[in-house]
Amino acid sequence: PNYACFGLRSFVGGLQADAKSGIAAMDYKALVADGDSDLVAMKSWFFWPGGFVAIGSGITGRSGRPVETIAMQWPLFEGDRPITVDGVTKEESSWTEELEGGEWLATSDWRLWLQEGKQARAVRQMQEGAFVDISRSGDTVYQHPFLNVFIPHGVNPVDAGYAYAVFPAPMDSQSGELPFEIWQQANGIHAVSFPGQNLLLAVFWEPGRVGPLAAKHPMLASLKSLGENTYALSVADPTQSFDGPLEVQLAGTVTSHEPEAGAEVEVLTTANGRSISSIRIDVDSGASRQLTLTIKDLIGYSRQGAWSTTLKKTGPLENSGVKSKRPSPDRNGSAN
Repeated sequence: PNYACFGLRSFVGGLQADAKSGIAAMDYKALVADGDSDLVAMKSWFFWPGGFVAIGSGITGRSGRPVETIAMQWPLFEGDRPITVDGVTKEESSWTEELEGGEWLATSDWRLWLQEGKQARAVRQMQEGAFVDISRSGDTVYQHPFLNVFIPHGVNPVDAGYAYAVFPAPMDSQSGELPFEIWQQANGIHAVSFPGQNLLLAVFWEPGRVGPLAAKHPMLASLKSLGENTYALSVADPTQSFDGPLEVQLAGTVTSHEPEAGAEVEVLTTANGRSISSIRIDVDSGASRQLTLTIKDLIGYSRQGAWSTTLKKTGPLENSGVKSKRPSPDRNGSAN
């Protein structure tokens, strides 16, 4: 078999929002040795100090084979505390349990939450295998007990999806209140907010808007409140192929930003008189770029916020605190 199989999509990468938070995302379309898989999926992971949230959408395949998402594959050891499913202890050494959305599965080391309206299957069993099964050498057969959690999407799924979260904390710390909100999990945008962190993380598979943040190109982006009208905006191009600065819009007036180099800010006005700041940021290939912004009257930072994208430009911005700048010409001499 060919073990060196690469994907066919370039949207694969990550973003660092701060020292302990960030995003990983993958527009999945596999290139397989036998050529009989047309499976596609949009998959993202949102990390914060308390764990991660995983979102999938657009899961589609017509190979005639069952499709599933592996949410967890965990080795078990002697001395581990019994596993609980929605508070019910599972003492047996081998079992299968169907999970319903909103239920929790907990071990000695972590807890898993499944989104309402979704189903998953948890299996505790002895597994065996050899390295030669997945590589070119190593025929010694090993056995070990594992806990597997997978989300079935059925045969030939069309636009299937999922959401779950993993918390690296013992079962005793289980709480009924989730520390995050899923704002979007459509094919165009995946976005999660963490109110306790004052943080919004977003994957823009295509241009779009969520909360106060709009992306003009496919990108990864985060917005974190630092207090006193100060925000940290981070962006990244996971395709490593976009020619030009990444452009985002924020529903408010940017009055200052650091660093100055490699960033341009222009304030626009909507048809209903609200201010929107258009920000163009130079980003190195494969890297995250962060700006610290002072923003006046930012709206839409909660999910309920709404703002118009019908724009008309204002005149010169002498009173805005930010110098108005025009888009730089491209190689052909036309405006970007």
